Amino acid sequence: MNDIFVPLFEKFHWERVIVDEPTTHIFTKGNSDFEWTTSKVYVEGENGAELPIFFELAEKKLLRVNGLWPFTLSKEH
Repeated sequence: MNDIFVPLFEKFHWERVIVDEPTTHIFTKGNSDFEWTTSKVYVEGENGAELPIFFELAEKKLLRVNGLWPFTLSKEH
């Protein structure tokens, strides 16, 4: 399978992009429901293959470090 890679500053033909209908997902942890919505985005290749799109992003310098906490960490912790 081939991927679509778009280098930084290169013109991209958006008319080739297909965005499927949104899908809502729900994750339940304890008494809380977490909901998010996504759409599948791709370019159609040969024989109807759905090719993922990757974009090169500009380099970014970070001025500070942020901690990462597990998604399920309670407020008390």
